Amino acid sequence: MNLAQQGDIIFATWFTYDANRNPLWYSVTAGQTSPGVFAGALIRTSGPAFNAVPFNGNAVQRASVGSATLAFSNGNSGNFTYQVADGISTTQTKPITRQVFAAPGTVCH
Repeated sequence: MNLAQQGDIIFATWFTYDANRNPLWYSVTAGQTSPGVFAGALIRTSGPAFNAVPFNGNAVQRASVGSATLAFSNGNSGNFTYQVADGISTTQTKPITRQVFAAPGTVCH
Protein backbone atom coordinates (compact mmCIF):
# COMPACT_ATOMS: atom_id res chain seq x y z
CA MET A 1 0.00 0.00 0.00
CA ASN A 2 1.23 3.49 -0.85
CA LEU A 3 -0.11 6.64 0.83
CA ALA A 4 0.21 10.27 -0.16
CA GLN A 5 -1.36 12.99 2.00
CA GLN A 6 -2.20 16.55 1.13
CA GLY A 7 -4.05 18.44 3.85
CA ASP A 8 -7.11 16.47 4.92
CA ILE A 9 -7.02 14.07 1.94
CA ILE A 10 -5.08 10.81 1.60
CA PHE A 11 -4.69 9.12 -1.78
CA ALA A 12 -3.80 5.44 -1.43
CA THR A 13 -2.99 2.70 -3.92
CA TRP A 14 -3.22 -0.93 -2.89
CA PHE A 15 -1.73 -3.89 -4.76
CA THR A 16 -3.41 -7.18 -3.93
CA TYR A 17 -4.77 -10.33 -5.61
CA ASP A 18 -8.31 -11.30 -6.60
CA ALA A 19 -10.09 -14.56 -5.72
CA ASN A 20 -8.40 -16.29 -8.69
CA ARG A 21 -4.94 -15.09 -7.58
CA ASN A 22 -4.67 -12.54 -10.39
CA PRO A 23 -2.84 -9.27 -9.58
CA LEU A 24 -5.14 -6.35 -8.86
CA TRP A 25 -4.82 -2.64 -8.05
CA TYR A 26 -7.28 -0.61 -6.01
CA SER A 27 -7.17 3.07 -5.07
CA VAL A 28 -8.98 5.32 -2.63
CA THR A 29 -9.24 9.07 -2.21
CA ALA A 30 -9.98 9.27 1.50
CA GLY A 31 -11.18 12.44 3.18
CA GLN A 32 -10.65 13.10 6.86
CA THR A 33 -13.77 12.15 8.83
CA SER A 34 -12.37 12.78 12.34
CA PRO A 35 -8.90 13.34 13.86
CA GLY A 36 -6.60 10.61 12.49
CA VAL A 37 -9.37 8.90 10.49
CA PHE A 38 -9.75 9.02 6.68
CA ALA A 39 -12.38 7.20 4.60
CA GLY A 40 -13.53 6.88 0.99
CA ALA A 41 -14.75 4.64 -1.82
CA LEU A 42 -12.47 1.83 -2.94
CA ILE A 43 -11.99 2.03 -6.73
CA ARG A 44 -10.89 -0.58 -9.29
CA THR A 45 -9.55 0.99 -12.48
CA SER A 46 -9.04 -0.95 -15.72
CA GLY A 47 -8.07 -0.10 -19.25
CA PRO A 48 -5.06 0.20 -21.52
CA ALA A 49 -1.51 0.27 -20.20
CA PHE A 50 -0.30 3.79 -19.37
CA ASN A 51 2.47 3.49 -21.98
CA ALA A 52 0.16 2.22 -24.75
CA VAL A 53 0.68 3.99 -28.09
CA PRO A 54 -1.71 5.43 -28.91
CA PHE A 55 -3.25 5.74 -25.45
CA ASN A 56 -7.06 5.69 -25.50
CA GLY A 57 -8.24 7.51 -22.37
CA ASN A 58 -11.86 6.71 -23.28
CA ALA A 59 -11.13 3.02 -22.63
CA VAL A 60 -10.25 3.65 -18.96
CA GLN A 61 -13.02 2.43 -16.66
CA ARG A 62 -13.49 3.05 -12.93
CA ALA A 63 -15.75 1.00 -10.68
CA SER A 64 -16.53 1.53 -7.02
CA VAL A 65 -16.09 -1.88 -5.36
CA GLY A 66 -16.33 -1.05 -1.68
CA SER A 67 -14.94 1.27 0.98
CA ALA A 68 -11.70 1.85 2.85
CA THR A 69 -10.84 3.52 6.15
CA LEU A 70 -7.40 4.50 7.41
CA ALA A 71 -7.30 5.11 11.17
CA PHE A 72 -3.97 6.29 12.61
CA SER A 73 -3.03 5.87 16.26
CA ASN A 74 0.11 8.00 15.72
CA GLY A 75 2.35 9.19 12.87
CA ASN A 76 3.86 5.74 12.35
CA SER A 77 1.06 3.20 12.73
CA GLY A 78 -2.64 2.60 12.37
CA ASN A 79 -5.24 0.28 10.84
CA PHE A 80 -6.50 -0.21 7.29
CA THR A 81 -10.10 -1.44 7.22
CA TYR A 82 -11.70 -2.37 3.92
CA GLN A 83 -14.95 -3.77 2.62
CA VAL A 84 -14.74 -5.21 -0.90
CA ALA A 85 -17.53 -6.61 -3.08
CA ASP A 86 -15.57 -7.42 -6.26
CA GLY A 87 -16.25 -11.03 -7.20
CA ILE A 88 -16.27 -12.05 -3.54
CA SER A 89 -17.29 -9.98 -0.55
CA THR A 90 -15.01 -9.50 2.41
CA THR A 91 -14.37 -7.09 5.26
CA GLN A 92 -11.02 -7.03 7.06
CA THR A 93 -8.83 -4.83 9.23
CA LYS A 94 -5.05 -4.91 8.79
CA PRO A 95 -2.42 -3.13 10.90
CA ILE A 96 -0.21 -0.73 8.90
CA THR A 97 3.21 0.69 9.83
CA ARG A 98 5.28 3.41 8.21
CA GLN A 99 8.39 2.04 6.52
CA VAL A 100 11.33 4.35 7.24
CA PHE A 101 13.95 4.14 4.48
CA ALA A 102 16.56 6.38 6.12
CA ALA A 103 16.85 7.59 9.70
CA PRO A 104 15.42 9.70 11.21
CA GLY A 105 12.46 9.54 8.80
CA THR A 106 9.76 12.19 8.57
CA VAL A 107 8.01 13.85 11.45
CA CYS A 108 4.21 13.74 11.58
CA HIS A 109 2.13 16.03 13.75
